[in-house]
Amino acid sequence: MSRRTLYNTLGVSPTNTNTTIKKAYRKLAVKYHPDKGGETENFQTIQGAWNILRDKDSRKVYNLNLEKPAEDFQNIYAEESEELKRQEEDRIAELKKQEEKLAQERRAETRKITDIIKEKMRLAKKKNNEKRNASTRRLQTIIKKKIYNAKLRNLTEKWKKDLRKRVMRNTIRRRPTYLRRKATIRHRAQQI
Repeated sequence: MSRRTLYNTLGVSPTNTNTTIKKAYRKLAVKYHPDKGGETENFQTIQGAWNILRDKDSRKVYNLNLEKPAEDFQNIYAEESEELKRQEEDRIAELKKQEEKLAQERRAETRKITDIIKEKMRLAKKKNNEKRNASTRRLQTIIKKKIYNAKLRNLTEKWKKDLRKRVMRNTIRRRPTYLRRKATIRHRAQQI
């Protein structure tokens, strides 16, 4: 029983050149390709033979070990491919770890920026409220001074009411909508 070698698989002899081996591989690959109706097992065998014989170094190693059965060499090749797969999986796992680490850093950076923005908005709101309160206090003191001023004491009640309405309108406009409504309702109730 003759032993099956990689050269037999491709239908060439060990003395053939790389171009001859390449032509034989292409012809068999087209013939046995799974997309063309060939069997996957045959195609993988042909491709495995081509992967070894196309490289000069692996071809030399194969020729040195040609005395051993082809199955031993296939086993060695399978072990090497398994090792390469494991290395690739390790690289992928490492890349996933790095990607997750970068994602965590991005999330932390985003949280930090968000906190800074929230703090600035809170301070701006507080400052705005302080300004509003200060202007309201100033307006109240001005009104009190005017009312207690001797010139205004002689004015009619109607004029005082008009002045109070204007002041109320001005202070009402500075308040939020729901407070404006309450103040307007109260003001109307006082008029009745």
